[in-house]
Amino acid sequence: MLFFLLLVCAVWGCSKGQSSKPFTVGVVNLNKELDKVFLGFKGRLAALGYVEGQNINYIYNGPSSNLSDLESDLNEFIQRDVDLIFSLTTPATQKTKLMTRGTGIPVVFAPVFDPVRAGIVESLMKPGSNLTGIKVGGNSSKALDWFLKINPQVKNILVPFNNNNMAAVLSLEDLQKAAEKL
Repeated sequence: MLFFLLLVCAVWGCSKGQSSKPFTVGVVNLNKELDKVFLGFKGRLAALGYVEGQNINYIYNGPSSNLSDLESDLNEFIQRDVDLIFSLTTPATQKTKLMTRGTGIPVVFAPVFDPVRAGIVESLMKPGSNLTGIKVGGNSSKALDWFLKINPQVKNILVPFNNNNMAAVLSLEDLQKAAEKL
């Protein structure tokens, strides 16, 4: 995953490297816990020579509490013609894809459970749009396996989730498939 993000950042940096104006990155996020991912993104760009306030600027108003607030941030980024949008969470990335269609603004997303099943990209090998990023799904089976090794007497597991969140729905589907195999 880190290699992929570095590749994206390196390609983006090389393709934009001729400009003397600082790059502007807009950030959208629906989960405050993912601020750590944004800090890692900034840190890696800093290690690649992107110094905040010198050759790169970030526009981030903190995690949005809902999609309407996020849409407002995206409208601002589109009006300002930012150089890149960094999108965190599946719902935020779905909204970003919809709103940036036809703008030419590149989008990097992380983490998204399954970008193909969520309709964000056409395939992992050929995204087919202005979006690319990090897929994090597919570990539900291993997590369940480890949980049951630690607690072998468990027969039922309660999994609260938001059925309006595509990542949660996909994660639960994977967990159910893994449970059926056991």
